[in-house]
Amino acid sequence: MSKILMGLMIQAVGIVFAVVGYSRREFDMMLFGYGLINAGSFLVFGDPKW
Repeated sequence: MSKILMGLMIQAVGIVFAVVGYSRREFDMMLFGYGLINAGSFLVFGDPKW
């Protein structure tokens, strides 16, 4: 599997975690989702979007 496709999949999962965490006001889940989005963009672009 290509690195970009894997990164986009990780970002999609991270967005789901962030949205669910936000709607439930669970900040741990939100931060986990945000971390996944950062990891995904690191794979796609080669640099983390801090």
